[in-house]
Amino acid sequence: MLIISHRGNINGPSEDENTPDKITEAIRRGFDVEVDVWVTNEGFCLGHDEPMFRINYSFLLNPRLWIHCKNEQALIELFLNEKLNVFWHKEGIAITSAGYLFTAPGLPLISKSIAVMPELTQDWNIKAAYGICTDYPFKYSKICKKTLLKKLKLLSRKLFQRYWLNQETVIMQKY
Repeated sequence: MLIISHRGNINGPSEDENTPDKITEAIRRGFDVEVDVWVTNEGFCLGHDEPMFRINYSFLLNPRLWIHCKNEQALIELFLNEKLNVFWHKEGIAITSAGYLFTAPGLPLISKSIAVMPELTQDWNIKAAYGICTDYPFKYSKICKKTLLKKLKLLSRKLFQRYWLNQETVIMQKY
């Protein structure tokens, strides 16, 4: 399961979220990052409720970014670049330019869904989703690793059993 850091947060919400340094650090630690981007008269900016941190367009070219266009101008400026994964929404579900559904907490999920902020709702089965976007990517990466290890152990056990069944069949055919 893909784990996306929400605004660069890696161990919970923080005051310095959605800053270039915070985003770069989350990517360095191996996470994709959802970022909030505005386009103003001054250019491209990061910021959740308002444009706060000016950035160069080249910053947005990182393939690990999931770009939440915060105003229509950002969507218009960025959507046609096929190298970028952008989305814009008011509420509920947003479709990204790469074909994923950014899905608000508690709504139904499909294999192309990104479950947004699963920590905000209980009993939301995120297993059906392609990935999650969270303020706690380290927490969820540990959970995913444990689940993956369990699946790998089960798979290796099945492969081992299948191998030995095939060996027994070969031996029986010889005699």
